Amino acid sequence: MTRSACRSPTLFLALLAASVGAAARAADDVLWDSQPYRVSINLVAPGFEAAAGTPITAVGDRLAERIRSRLGGFWRASVAAAAPGERPSATELAEEVEPQAPPGAPPPAASEATPSPRFDKRFRVDISRRGAGFRLTVRETDVALGESPVAVEADAPTAAELPDRLLDALVQAFRPLARITRDPADRFGVSVAYRAARLAPQPRFASSPPGALLIPYRQELDRSGVAEGPAQRVPWTYLMVQAPDEPDAPSDAARVLSHTRRPFGRRPRGRQELLAIEAIRTPDAPTELYLHALDAPDTPLPGYEVLVGERGSESSVESLGYTDAEGRLTLPPFDGVKQLYVKCGSLVVASLPAASGVTQELVLPLIDERARLRAEVDLTSLREELIDTVARRKILAERIAQALKAERFDQADALHSELDNLPGRTFFLRRLEEIQRAAQAGRPLAEARLDRLFSQTSSALNAALDPREIRDLAVEIDRARQSAQGGGD
Repeated sequence: MTRSACRSPTLFLALLAASVGAAARAADDVLWDSQPYRVSINLVAPGFEAAAGTPITAVGDRLAERIRSRLGGFWRASVAAAAPGERPSATELAEEVEPQAPPGAPPPAASEATPSPRFDKRFRVDISRRGAGFRLTVRETDVALGESPVAVEADAPTAAELPDRLLDALVQAFRPLARITRDPADRFGVSVAYRAARLAPQPRFASSPPGALLIPYRQELDRSGVAEGPAQRVPWTYLMVQAPDEPDAPSDAARVLSHTRRPFGRRPRGRQELLAIEAIRTPDAPTELYLHALDAPDTPLPGYEVLVGERGSESSVESLGYTDAEGRLTLPPFDGVKQLYVKCGSLVVASLPAASGVTQELVLPLIDERARLRAEVDLTSLREELIDTVARRKILAERIAQALKAERFDQADALHSELDNLPGRTFFLRRLEEIQRAAQAGRPLAEARLDRLFSQTSSALNAALDPREIRDLAVEIDRARQSAQGGGD
């Protein structure tokens, strides 16, 4: 440390805080697989005591005992149980209570005003009557990522079986949290380290099985290693858990499935943490694709074609249809991860991996190229008219040749006049200019694609409609007539 730094108390304190934060961050990295999950469980059971003859708080106490005996130090759980309108009673660990500032202590600094999350996982368990037994509905929320999956449901035949069935449902709904480390030698490979893996009574509790999909997140950190704001999901990217090298061992490798080659950036960032959590799939749940303009989320993009195929192979793709007036298309259920291709007219403008049943809505912002889409429709009509005109010109030219061969010169003149009255190059070029004036794109890429489209069409027009052909036929008719008249003399 320099003398100038020592003379500045503010700078000294800032450097001290940064060094302390870095040390805490390093310790957190080392203990990642040995830190238990702090779990909050809230039991909501209206009318439970009247139906079961026992208070719901007693069920919560027995559940907390079973968590400690079966999961050991893997979870440090706080179980709160109360019927609506009742004051909750909790079996809570002392370590989970937020520390209180001593009397007269100064208020926390701005950076300390928002404490780190008290819990890592929050569970809401709704208990309702179902026949002679009970229906359990468990929902898990990961506090760091804000991920809340679909509900897990289970049944308990009697009140006495509730604690065991509750624990089974909680473990089923629980999704382990993993840190991602990129492989410097393979941009599509990452290693995953699961939270509290060393504390899990069984490896399957702390890790995701091979073939599971993980959803990656970015978490920005401040200089002391504390999260800054909510974690952000890495868009249109999944991780596929790979099979472990040893049987029954948790896998520590995953493959990156993304719309881009570098979904996490070119190089690791010191103040960014990459996290992942397992995706919950509901095979029968529909997934809706929503396309909107890049700069206007409320502007839908209708008329875009969506195709689906196997990843890594574009030879076997099938069309799923076109986005409707609201820019939406419901994807059919499919297994595994497929590759979606989005076409605007004749061009593929986006491709991305998709897994059906993971999210209700898949939002994709794209450059608004509806001007090119409309231009392609108009140019298709123009090309069809051009093809019809070229075909008629060829037919008339052939009939003129046959009339000349039979020395029917008046018929050849009539056919030539009909040929000369067909739309020519000037007519089609004027139509092309009208379409081009009506097509305006707001972005350079869209403008470039439009210019390329019109340039190709203009070249096709110039090649197909050569006015010299009509002039050459007129000369050929005159020569044939003169030759026939000269032969008669």
